[in-house]
Amino acid sequence: MNRRKFILDLIFWILAFFLGYSIKKDVEDWNFFKKDASVADIKKQVRKRVGSETDDTKRVQELFNEKGKIYFPKDTYIISKTITIYDDTEVICHPQATFLLAANARCYMFKSDTTTGKKNFKWSGGIIDGNDANQGNETVSGTNHNVSRGLTLYNFYKIEVCNLLIKSIRGQAITHWGNQHAYFHDIEIWQDLSPFELTLFPGGGSRRDGITGASRNLTYENIRGFTDDDFIAIAPGCNWEGGGNLFPIDSVFIRNIKMERNGKDSSFASYRGFAVYSGGFDYKIKNIVIENVNATVNTEFMRIQGVIDNLSIKDINATLDMKDPSNARGFLWVRLVQNNGGSEDIGGSIINNLTINKVNYQYVNTNVLKPYVNVSDSSNIKNLKLSDIYGYYPINVSSGGEFINVDANSIINNLELN
Repeated sequence: MNRRKFILDLIFWILAFFLGYSIKKDVEDWNFFKKDASVADIKKQVRKRVGSETDDTKRVQELFNEKGKIYFPKDTYIISKTITIYDDTEVICHPQATFLLAANARCYMFKSDTTTGKKNFKWSGGIIDGNDANQGNETVSGTNHNVSRGLTLYNFYKIEVCNLLIKSIRGQAITHWGNQHAYFHDIEIWQDLSPFELTLFPGGGSRRDGITGASRNLTYENIRGFTDDDFIAIAPGCNWEGGGNLFPIDSVFIRNIKMERNGKDSSFASYRGFAVYSGGFDYKIKNIVIENVNATVNTEFMRIQGVIDNLSIKDINATLDMKDPSNARGFLWVRLVQNNGGSEDIGGSIINNLTINKVNYQYVNTNVLKPYVNVSDSSNIKNLKLSDIYGYYPINVSSGGEFINVDANSIINNLELN
């Protein structure tokens, strides 16, 4: 009897240990900060304005310098210079705590330094407003072109950004470079239109992207809004802003995304959904999963200029509403890889395994129909599997490029259509 009890107890403790470890590990994966404390428990709050103080840059920076868990109550904080952010920091904001870029400031709003080996950073809540309309007359290039960022995060171990409204940034809303783990969720992004929309859309104006960058393991969930360029861009090996660790990417999970029309002019759809820009053939992405997306886009659902082992796209409802049909390339466009993501063509993209499942892709203008998968510029898809595809030109393979457009030097093999 005692022996039986001993064996049962031993089994219980073994199971408890391993199950407990597994649960603890899952929690630690992203809940790396303790549960949000109440405001009363947070000692580090932004100080009151002093005298006639109106610019809040100094007092906001003072709080970030303290690190730890910091809190911003409901207020409008005017930012005229870049705020430096640090690791071991958790930012908690009242939903209406608004950080507003001062008129003509034309700077990054929140940016970490580029030192390596940093620990964790989390931002939750609030509004980041880039005040795009008051950053001076926009130019095609130069002083008033692509002048700002909302959040820029370099070389942390883990970053988490959530429950945030970010808008009107003349440049990318959020950029991240060289982090080991990045988790973006429950975010709204509402970018403005370029004044060059009808003529250059958006090639001659600022890049009003959503979330752009390269971290080793990436998760994007529950994100909605409008962007005037890539909604989400993944750029391994691209040193666009300097200072980020460069490495291949292990995993990308993108789910529950909604790309909408511009809030001020509903005739404009978000420019592009997703993009991959590899800085070279050494900067491969092992796995990308994109699922449960509702999108209205202007050019294509996804552009790929890179190397991917496995790409799965499923449960998609997408509409192509082209302002300029000559810019549209279809549901998925696979084309040239460029050195550092844009400076020099170095060869065609490579996708080893591509699965597209349960996709409904429609056109507003049915006079200009584009292929589902458009492969060009010596690019190579080795294994392609399509199933439950709905829309125009669902199955059409030809060298001319209706459904799959293949250059003379391209190879597509093991094509499986269900």
